[in-house]
Amino acid sequence: MSARRSLLPILLTIAGITLAPPASSLAECLIVSRWPSFTDAAPSARRIILGTVVAGQSNATDHFVLRVDDELRGEAQDMIEFLRFRSLAPTPQCPAESVLRAKVGDHLAIAYGARMKGLDHRIRAVAFVSPSAPDSLMRGAEQLDLIELYRIAGQDLSLLEQVILSIKYDILSAVDALMLATTAALQATPPPG
Repeated sequence: MSARRSLLPILLTIAGITLAPPASSLAECLIVSRWPSFTDAAPSARRIILGTVVAGQSNATDHFVLRVDDELRGEAQDMIEFLRFRSLAPTPQCPAESVLRAKVGDHLAIAYGARMKGLDHRIRAVAFVSPSAPDSLMRGAEQLDLIELYRIAGQDLSLLEQVILSIKYDILSAVDALMLATTAALQATPPPG
């Protein structure tokens, strides 16, 4: 009986080594796939939108609602719900982690239907518009300023148009911040009675 007990851990160890996946495949999922460059994707994109995350969480999440603030190319709905949105670039190393992650208040530019060298299908790319910044799990996602975004999308703006655009987005950001603060205050206030 004692001989069987002493062999059992050895046999289980051997079985574990044989059945376990190779260390290289385990290590792959510690690396989150890179997002394609928005700057490279935008010129060939069929549709480019700019929007603000208006519903979701205060921490970055893969499920949120984007209010479309501007259509730089093509058309879009006023509000778009995102759930585990992927770039469609080559097969990611860790598909569970290679999704768009954003939080309420983030400003995003999304290029749909872009060409990527070496692929026979179209992809999607994302840029965070300053002051918004990509989540740490969004490797490769760019951060662009508003005027740079319009230039990359092929819209050269005059100085006056740039000033008006900046003021428009400053006002939108201020209204969004006020709405978030009001919502938070209302949720924190106990009901009367």
